[in-house]
Amino acid sequence: RVIDSGTQDGVVREMQQDMKSILIETDTTGITIKADTLGSLEAIVNELKRDDIPIRRANIGDITKKDIIETNILKNEFYRVIIGFNVKLLPDAKEELRESDVKLFLGNVIYKLIEDYGLWVEEQKHLVDKKQSEVIVRPGRVKILPHCIFRQSKPAVVGVQVLGGVIKTRLNLMKADGTHVGVIKGLQDAGENIGEARYGDEVAVAIDGPIVGRQIKENDLLYVEIPERHSKILEFDLKDKLSPDEFETLEDFLAIKRKNNVFWGK
Repeated sequence: RVIDSGTQDGVVREMQQDMKSILIETDTTGITIKADTLGSLEAIVNELKRDDIPIRRANIGDITKKDIIETNILKNEFYRVIIGFNVKLLPDAKEELRESDVKLFLGNVIYKLIEDYGLWVEEQKHLVDKKQSEVIVRPGRVKILPHCIFRQSKPAVVGVQVLGGVIKTRLNLMKADGTHVGVIKGLQDAGENIGEARYGDEVAVAIDGPIVGRQIKENDLLYVEIPERHSKILEFDLKDKLSPDEFETLEDFLAIKRKNNVFWGK
């Protein structure tokens, strides 16, 4: 193309517009995209937007050390991602990648790159949920069965039926009025030690703290005492992961805790 004084300003404006397209910053946070051409870049961006995947930066060229550093500082692990289409990882970037928490996807088929990213996200979410489930104290409710008092104290050993959720050793128990009862020291089923009991189970529970006939008695309802921080996660983040009996038990537990403090766990 021949550029004279009459067309120079127009060409400059076109080039500036092209440069704006080459460097696309659509969101304050999100994943990073690198591609070999503007057409490829636009195609990937359109596909990701269709799936509501936020894009922090999208531009043309090989993946640099700077790309790795800027991506690695993002707080959200799902956004510490670079998708590269038909580009290379430069040597200094390769070294930086080894020391970072950045996840890199390289390839020359757009749909495969996006598919791999989606599968990775699902896998990571599953791992996060599993880790949370393992450390979060889940809801649990039991009823002390009549005629099943095996020991009155130090520890009290009683037969219970699990009416909702799960009970485990080393968890705190409270009464239906919110009074602290004690700590589950052990669980037995048919004389065998077990680590947990779930909805519908009838087991013997050793509780360190109370005296049967004073702090607890037959037919009492006892709840697992969920820490406030855990209750927030259960109510707002893991609600969809709870079984119906766990959800009902959580609602009853929260009603007890919020009777005197409406903002508890919020």
